[in-house]
Amino acid sequence: MANRQDENGFELRQVRVRLSLEEDDPIYGSEKINSPAQAVAVMAKMMSRLPTEHVCVVNLDAEKHPLSYSIVGVGNVDNALFAAQNLFKAAIISNASCILAVHLCKALHKCSYVKLLFM
Repeated sequence: MANRQDENGFELRQVRVRLSLEEDDPIYGSEKINSPAQAVAVMAKMMSRLPTEHVCVVNLDAEKHPLSYSIVGVGNVDNALFAAQNLFKAAIISNASCILAVHLCKALHKCSYVKLLFM
């Protein structure tokens, strides 16, 4: 096959991406997650053991049954940064219909408040 380059030397090639899930032990059954309080209860036991701020994403199917969760951001004692694409990576692989982001806040933030939202 001939090498097709433009006048600047750039070429467009197809790539094949192979991603796979590596599963750990389950932390919850298959019951629906219908409220923010229930989502916090599901993740609280696992996240309470973490020493620093973390951001997790719970992947749900169309009927709000949990499919998987992933840790997308690990921080220090007062913040946790994460890239937006990491919010959706495991969701896409899990074929999730919706996601639920959970932030473990170990620090007391004087200038902010937490508002529970559930979609």
